[in-house]
Amino acid sequence: GISCDVITFNAAISACGRCQKLQEAINFLGAMEQQTIQPTVVSFNSVISAASWPVAMMLLAVMEEKTVQADLITYNTAIGACEKDSC
Repeated sequence: GISCDVITFNAAISACGRCQKLQEAINFLGAMEQQTIQPTVVSFNSVISAASWPVAMMLLAVMEEKTVQADLITYNTAIGACEKDSC
């Protein structure tokens, strides 16, 4: 079979984010953990790009739990989720 690494997963998650396929992006995050691949800030940023405001906030909390450091892109993307939902 094909072995996946963090780059492969991030590419798939990014594609899901661009197409607003939130559940699929979240599923890829779960698949990463099942394969003991640590999601990165890029992984989370891509999922947040497809998320609604409440889900974006939940993902920020998950990042903190997993000690994944949020960056400027993370916060800008989360703000974008708020704009989509007209907070």
